[in-house]
Amino acid sequence: MTRIDDKNWDYVLAGGGLQNGLIALALLHHLPSARVLLLESADTLCGNHTWSFHQADVPAAAEPWLSAVASVQWPAYEVRFPELARRVDCGYRSFSSAALATALTTTFEQSPHTQIVTGAHVSQVADGYVVLLDGRRFQGTYVLDGRGPTFSPVGFRGGYQKFVGLELALTSPCPRTEPLLMDATIAQDDGFRFMYVLPFTPQRVLIEDTCFSNNPRLDSNDGRERVRSYAEQNGYVIASEIRCESGVLPMPYEMPSRWPHAMPLAVGYRGGFFHPATGYSFPCALRVAEHIAQCAPENPVNADWEQLIVRHRNQYRFATVLNRLLFTAYEPARRHPVFSRFYRFPEQCIERFYRMDTTLGDKARFFMGCPPRGFTFRQLLKGAVLL
Repeated sequence: MTRIDDKNWDYVLAGGGLQNGLIALALLHHLPSARVLLLESADTLCGNHTWSFHQADVPAAAEPWLSAVASVQWPAYEVRFPELARRVDCGYRSFSSAALATALTTTFEQSPHTQIVTGAHVSQVADGYVVLLDGRRFQGTYVLDGRGPTFSPVGFRGGYQKFVGLELALTSPCPRTEPLLMDATIAQDDGFRFMYVLPFTPQRVLIEDTCFSNNPRLDSNDGRERVRSYAEQNGYVIASEIRCESGVLPMPYEMPSRWPHAMPLAVGYRGGFFHPATGYSFPCALRVAEHIAQCAPENPVNADWEQLIVRHRNQYRFATVLNRLLFTAYEPARRHPVFSRFYRFPEQCIERFYRMDTTLGDKARFFMGCPPRGFTFRQLLKGAVLL
């Protein structure tokens, strides 16, 4: 690719993860001549993650450029609880960090006015420029800060989603052909615990031990043993371990003190663009990427951006109310009825909740009818009032 002067970038993207990766792909699809610089502190792009989403999360306008990222697709998925088993007929998709990194590398190689810089440790992000620890300074018309969450357990009010996942090679065909998003028939210790299973191929599967807990302590070795034990008990014959991913995500029940309204624009987790009640970040990241690309080459902080913020803030508030009820009104081991009740909702309602697009009617479902075991009508009424 052609090297261009550091002072002439149109977009400087600090952070090479999901959010800025999607922004870069969307920008270069809608505006192929854009001069885009992508800065990543690690030696490789996109980290070590698996991102999943419902097919309904992807608008038609995004499909042409998102298709550059190789994904696995399924027509439906299953959930299991002690009191419920259901096949949910909603399309589901997943892609890995490696798939996104490959798409970005290929796209940047084909774009003459772009560059990826890895090992770029950022010391300052400001309106119009980014400075690295080694003193290099990159100027750009628009600076987007997508370096990941600033979350710290100190002073944090909320719960935590903790997970340890193993991608496994199998010696015999996988017992499943469709995802198992929640298997909560396992022992409920430390919070709402479930196994998450993604059968990528007949002989490659991701199994993840996930817990919605009141504390952020993560024992990776314990998680690995839980996954291996679950695999053995459910007919997954392990040949080898391909990789391990783990993390602790915030599930807040308070609103952020502020939202991004000016350059440098905080995006992704750093800007609060994630689902507080599920941990899913793809639908929000896609929405932000499409907005920025559709505005290009104009300033994305416009009236439509303010409407996007209002929409996201309202959905975020609803999710924090649900988190507060979950983590304060339930004993840790008795949370699964909340989720089995949710999975009795209509499929379109489930899809809208995951992409943070719930309607007033959807919200009413959470607070009407017989409350889940462990909730009182007084607690549910309090949650409704908080909305």
